[in-house]
Amino acid sequence: MSSLNVYEVIHDVAKGKACIYATSHADTPFGDFKWTNECAAFITLSEDGTKVQKIEEMVDTAFFAEMAKQGAAFGAAQAAEKAKAAQGVEASA
Repeated sequence: MSSLNVYEVIHDVAKGKACIYATSHADTPFGDFKWTNECAAFITLSEDGTKVQKIEEMVDTAFFAEMAKQGAAFGAAQAAEKAKAAQGVEASA
């Protein structure tokens, strides 16, 4: 299950800029670890306002550090399970 909550959208037409403040939430395959990210996106539009020229995003870096740690642990556990299963196949051959 996942969700996106947009709390604020500011659009300055005269300057060709927009800003979005939001949070996102989702399940992950990492046990009880949940995706919970707070972010702000700053958007620069073309002069006529029809195209995005640049997006800058600010995110919760502490969350991403923990996400990387959880992902590495999950990947290591998956690799260990595959190696163990492969050894079982070799032993029975």
